[in-house]
Amino acid sequence: VQERAVGVVEPFSVACDEASEDARDGCGVFVSASLGSDEEGAGTSERPFRTLVKALAAAKDRHRTVYACAERFDEAIVVAGGTRLLGGFACADDWARATPGKRTEVRSGPGIPALRVEPSARAARFVDVLFQAADAVDPGGSSIAALLPDGSMASFLRCQFVAGRGMRGRDGQALSAGPLVASSGPHGLTGASACSAP
Repeated sequence: VQERAVGVVEPFSVACDEASEDARDGCGVFVSASLGSDEEGAGTSERPFRTLVKALAAAKDRHRTVYACAERFDEAIVVAGGTRLLGGFACADDWARATPGKRTEVRSGPGIPALRVEPSARAARFVDVLFQAADAVDPGGSSIAALLPDGSMASFLRCQFVAGRGMRGRDGQALSAGPLVASSGPHGLTGASACSAP
């Protein structure tokens, strides 16, 4: 990778296998919450970004893969179609695959889905990622782990979705005081005289 500017990743002249789940410089953008930096990082294995938002933005323009450490990222993400987010890497172990079952954790705050996939004709792909939404705090609020609106496509492999607790809605307004009596209707018509036998 040639680093022409801080935070800008230039592609390798290498062939990348989109079916591969291995991390490889030049075939994707690297991100680590513990080792990376959005200011000084370059998205490489040696100088990863710190946030998924930064890494996904860098990958979006190039339709690349994002390689994420098996760490916790306290942020919500919006992913473009065609993007691949591969999690579960041991970034301190030369970006090898972490222990099976170890996932990258994406945890959002209250009222925000942990994942949103943008509508696109190209499917996004996710591997070894846990998406978790916080409990709702506002009355009537929801907790949504992932949101895929109409027109979006995605595939998930070894992923997990955890939604928190929703909040009950506000109580209804109290009934106004006074008797529950309907207003009077209009008077009826006067009846005709009855017939009498001769």
